[in-house]
Amino acid sequence: MMKSQQADSRLWYNGGMNRHLNILVAMPTASHSERMKLEGILQYAHGRKGRRWNLELDLGGIAGRLTRRNATRGFDGLIAYVRSDAERKSLLATAIPTVLIEDLLAPTSFPRRRDVVTLLCDHVAEGRTAADYFIRRLHRQFAFVGTRVNTEYSALRLKGYAEALAAAGFDAPLVPPAHGGLAQWLRRLPKPCALFAVHDLRARQVLAAAEEAGIAVPEELAVLGVDNDDVLCTTTSPTLSSIPTFDRPLGFAAGRALNELILERAPGRVIRTRHAQVVTRRSTDVSAVADIFVARALDWAGAHLDEKLTASELARHAGCSKLYLQTRAERVLGLTLAAAIRRLRLESAAGLLAGSDLPVSDIAACCGFACVSHFAALMRNTHGLTPLAFRRRSRS
Repeated sequence: MMKSQQADSRLWYNGGMNRHLNILVAMPTASHSERMKLEGILQYAHGRKGRRWNLELDLGGIAGRLTRRNATRGFDGLIAYVRSDAERKSLLATAIPTVLIEDLLAPTSFPRRRDVVTLLCDHVAEGRTAADYFIRRLHRQFAFVGTRVNTEYSALRLKGYAEALAAAGFDAPLVPPAHGGLAQWLRRLPKPCALFAVHDLRARQVLAAAEEAGIAVPEELAVLGVDNDDVLCTTTSPTLSSIPTFDRPLGFAAGRALNELILERAPGRVIRTRHAQVVTRRSTDVSAVADIFVARALDWAGAHLDEKLTASELARHAGCSKLYLQTRAERVLGLTLAAAIRRLRLESAAGLLAGSDLPVSDIAACCGFACVSHFAALMRNTHGLTPLAFRRRSRS
């Protein structure tokens, strides 16, 4: 990073005391999931209490910085997205409190040191979720579209998808050839077919190819992506179903974990994070909300649960009046708009409880609950269990 770029990348978050902590964040931002992780880290840095953080961003990732000697000298802590064993080895040699955000690369072992926290993203589990989702919807023929160039996370999502299908007695998913048009391959697929795409952008390409091939979605081809990118999922026709990966809460958890390491409030550990339930839109469900304005409002709300949601704001994003949205929501959902949003928050929180090790307080905040006690009361009323009891039951 050039000197001028370094100066521009420094962000100061003042917690009210004079002495600051120098924190290096090495996070590439080429993909939506990476940008959401960075947003979560910044959100934590902005809202934390105590000594202010002098936050330096290396948006190209850590690989380039590691080629220079003393690259992390002068820093009190480090958060880095790791893409290889070599990067991990170099980072661990820095001997400063470190949080590593990693894809679940197999086979490998993860460091267990008092000054290191590893947050694992389980892409195999995402593939299993896709398979379970389609099987519950009574699909019997399956396909997978991965990245154009072989990547580890694409292979891991396919692995989980294929394993779950095999365990349920189904054939391996069909995959497109390395060369050839996507539309032609889609025409040859047996119909109806359930297709899992490695991420939302690839799923959009599948939807475009299906339209070119004259294939009806979702009647002939159900399409599911990953990331639940609000822009990518809600600007297609039909709108795109997707698996949320909760990258922003992951980044927030990374900030919290680093603060605990620096203050020696918690030892290093490995935290396995996953994802939540599928957000169903038109691309997989012919019975999804038919009213376009209600669907737009719910799609936008589902991507912004950590914010304060009002009927007026939802109506503005849906492109209709507040009164129309409230009236139509009750008619097509059988719920008031407020009750529908509350259900979205609870479903999202339940998914995080079951699929991650995030603290209950973080989950409550990420899903838009004002306080943990309110969240716990709603969980007891809805599921008959406290949040921690719900997590234990889900895992058993």
